[in-house]
Amino acid sequence: MYKVGRYFSFFIVLAVVLSLGVAAAMAGAVEADDPACNCGTICVNTTGWWSNGGSFNASSTPIQDAVNNASGGDVICVGNGVYNESVNVNTAYLTIRSQNGAANCIVSTPNPTYNVFYVSANWVNITGLTIQNAAGSNMAGILLDGADYCNISGNNVTNNDYGVYPHSSFNTTIASNNFFNCSGGDADIYCYNTGYTTISNNTFFGNGGPDYAVQTNNES
Repeated sequence: MYKVGRYFSFFIVLAVVLSLGVAAAMAGAVEADDPACNCGTICVNTTGWWSNGGSFNASSTPIQDAVNNASGGDVICVGNGVYNESVNVNTAYLTIRSQNGAANCIVSTPNPTYNVFYVSANWVNITGLTIQNAAGSNMAGILLDGADYCNISGNNVTNNDYGVYPHSSFNTTIASNNFFNCSGGDADIYCYNTGYTTISNNTFFGNGGPDYAVQTNNES
């Protein structure tokens, strides 16, 4: 009986080890199928996120999960595809960028009453994305809420009530973006209680004309 029990225990341990090995091999196969993370410290595709040299993590909100797992100084590289997310960015010194340009990378809020990007941290860069469908009243493609030294550049911002909305945010740069059909709000770029804002080389299409492109409402 002792030998039978010992051998039985041995086979149980062996089965567990083999199961873990199979699981590890399957995980490795998933990682191998993903492109190398060679454009940032964290990479995102439409099914999940992974760190440079790290394991793949499946997710239905991969950009948000990448932000949640990022540290200051990280670059989140977003691969081609459509991402139905509303992203809350509260980590400073973070860059969110597309891998292959705004035409190939679309972030669309799943609910028009949500901002596409809500940024409440300083020194955040958002570049090279198509940002769309925050069409609800007072919603924005990018809302900067008390977020200083942020850089918004090279994006296509479309079908939002406001395109970019710096609120109580200072030293913001908004440059080389294309704004399409963001005429629901007061302006495509609406600066409220802001200062030292740099706005340059942006283009505006179907937004009610140049009088609606940029407006500023600074409190004394």
